[in-house]
Order: sequence, then structure tokens, then C-alpha cells
Amino acid sequence: MSLQLRYPEEADFHSRAFLDDEEAIPQASSAIFRWTPVVRTELAQKSEKWLSPSRLIVATGKEATSFARQLTNDNTELIATLLLSSTPIVNTTFASGPEAISSIVALSPDTLLLQAPLNVPEEAIWTFIDALFDHIRPQEVISLSSLLSVMYDSELHNGCVLYRLSNANSLIAMEIPTLPTPRFVSGIPAALLTYVMLRFCSLRKQRASLFLTLQHPTTTVPEAVKCMNRLLPSLKLNAVSTSSSIDTKSFEDLYI
Repeated sequence: MSLQLRYPEEADFHSRAFLDDEEAIPQASSAIFRWTPVVRTELAQKSEKWLSPSRLIVATGKEATSFARQLTNDNTELIATLLLSSTPIVNTTFASGPEAISSIVALSPDTLLLQAPLNVPEEAIWTFIDALFDHIRPQEVISLSSLLSVMYDSELHNGCVLYRLSNANSLIAMEIPTLPTPRFVSGIPAALLTYVMLRFCSLRKQRASLFLTLQHPTTTVPEAVKCMNRLLPSLKLNAVSTSSSIDTKSFEDLYI
């Protein structure tokens, strides 16, 4: 049987074949929450699955975690770590301490601090948030973060200014001005506010506040930390001197 070709390119029969070259669907990130052995034992003895502190402070991003780091010292107790299966820890070593990735420490018997300096992908934010509140159920959530001012009016572009967003139940730092319109935030800070207001406020009257620095792209980390230091009196916290990372042995016990 002969086949008459109208055009030379029709001889490329392979071009008519179905190519199964679809990209593999990326696997969803899973959360890896680990209590320290001491906390795990205490919870088991009480037959409890979570901690219920009065306050949980969540510091996300380089500026906020740098501010939070000055609240800890060698005696600060490591409570747990929270990682995602997609967390890029290739360039992080155990010698750098758990706060280099994500750590939860106790600032006082009633106040816990989560330091999360690494970026969390948008598709994994709720996985991160759900894992956090599955293990820690505070009465008050305080989120610390930063935001570039390029999306706001020109008069806000210079310098570094501290603003807040909070629900009606929040009682602290009312002297700090509210974030001006469009009052748009994203990532973990937005998820924290949403989680508290939609899931807890109507039932438990849980309080939620977001404090962020609205800053210029040239703002340095020390400048942002200095701006956030205004929060110390309102949060009833003191900056303490630090000399080394949180005990790395506790980190190794959790993951090795």
C-alpha cells in the first residue's frame, strides 16, 4: 500500500504520536512536629496531647526572628521543633542550633515562642498552621513579621514603622497604629489571624494580634529589630544577652 504525502513534514509520523510528558504532580508537604524528650514525658504522664499556654508568639522571617532571638539565652528551654518535609535544610547543620530552622521555646511558664526564619511555601502554610495548633492551643496568639512598603502610599515608603492588626479581643499595644489600607498581609501571619478569628474567637474568645514593620527595601535587619523593640514593654518581655545557640544536643535527640 502506498501513502501519498502532501508535504514533506508529514513524513514525521512521530509528531502525531501522543507523548506522555506530563510533569509529575508535586507531593504535598507534611509537617514534622517533635517534642523534646522532657516535654513528651510530661505530656504522657498527664495523658495530654497538647500544651495550653496563655500566650504564643510566632516570629516569621529574618527581621522578626532576629528580634525574637534577643529574648532567649543559654538557659531558654527548648520545647519542640516544627518542620515541613519540604523544608530546605541542605545548607543547615545541627551545629547551627534548632532556631536556624524552626524552634519552639519557653520564655516563661505561660509564654511560648516559635522562631521560623525560613520561608514556608504558600501551598504548605495551612499544613504548618494545623500542625502547630494540633500541639499548642494558646489563649492568645501574637504574630511578628515584616512587610515591604512598596505596595502602600508614597509617604510610607521611607524608614521603618511598626504597625499592628488585631481582632476585637486583643488588649495589648493599643498605642501602636493600625496598619493603613489596603491592610493586606499574606503567608503565616495572615493564616494565624484567619485561623484564630474563624475557628476560635466565637467559642473561646481567643485573642490574635499581628505586629509588623512596614519598611523600605533598603532597611537593614538591625533597624527593623530596633523598630520592633517598642513591643517589649507591651509584651512585658525583656531583651536578654545571648552567647550561643540553643543546646544542639536537644535538636539531635529529636531528629537523629
